[in-house]
Amino acid sequence: MEFRKGYTDISQFDETCVLNPLTYSDHVELMLQTPYGIISSWNISNPGHHHYFSSFPTATMAKTHMCDGPDFLNKKIDNQIQYMVNNFDRIPIQIIIEGYHSFFDKLKYGLGKFNYALIYDENNVDPQNTVGILVNLNMFELIDSIIYEEAYTEEGDRITKRLKKKRVSTAVIPIVYLKTHDNKILVVGGAHVRGSNSRYPISGIEIYNNIIEDLISKSDHDTAGIVFMGDWNSIPSNTSKIINKPRLLLTDYPTHVNPNRKTSFYDQTYVVGLPGAKMLPANELSIYSQALIKSIYESREKYILEIEKSEFV
Repeated sequence: MEFRKGYTDISQFDETCVLNPLTYSDHVELMLQTPYGIISSWNISNPGHHHYFSSFPTATMAKTHMCDGPDFLNKKIDNQIQYMVNNFDRIPIQIIIEGYHSFFDKLKYGLGKFNYALIYDENNVDPQNTVGILVNLNMFELIDSIIYEEAYTEEGDRITKRLKKKRVSTAVIPIVYLKTHDNKILVVGGAHVRGSNSRYPISGIEIYNNIIEDLISKSDHDTAGIVFMGDWNSIPSNTSKIINKPRLLLTDYPTHVNPNRKTSFYDQTYVVGLPGAKMLPANELSIYSQALIKSIYESREKYILEIEKSEFV
């Protein structure tokens, strides 16, 4: 698939190529089918980041509903939460990226008396970059959970172009240890690497690689598998240079649209063990993710037509 090569050009969404109104994020879900059920991850697009969609006039989503105000944002949040609640049994492990405290509070309220665990850094002072893992405890026993934190800098990243001081980021990584129905231990981690000025982060991804390699070294015959899924803020050819012991599983659809009118596979899954685990196709996803995928393909078609027309001018 051409999209997997790196960054693929698309056109700006506008009145001639309308972004599907059911699109609620600039990311598409991932769904991994395993012998123990589905594991999903979704960057829900924190409302605190929505101003980036209109950061400049030609930005990919600058002329779309993604730049609308509170009415749209409230509808989006309510529908995203309802989707997670409705799929609590179908998707027993849900990784939520770009979560925030009020979202998790509303999710807890929606889950009511369901038997669940919701693991995230409740003390995180950066509510725009909180990853949470929702687990259905009717299907798994929560043995342990940790929130791993590590500060780091990316080479070339600066606080501003004018200042030479490096920007310090903090990786905040939730990891759960779950007992499966056959008394094995399934380890699941949520990934969200902070975006780099270069679009090819190294240090942030190395932190995840170190964690994964440590988990591999400690695994034994009681380990069912290790899964790290999420938004790596870089393309697979970059992440896989750094993380090379697990299997990299990619979707058959692009997963992200950036403001520079490009689409990519920023959302990826790394798996150790779990023979037969596979990514599910687009028709298994929410209507919200399917809406974005459809719009990406339409935008790509428009881009190709524009290029073809320009060649005859």
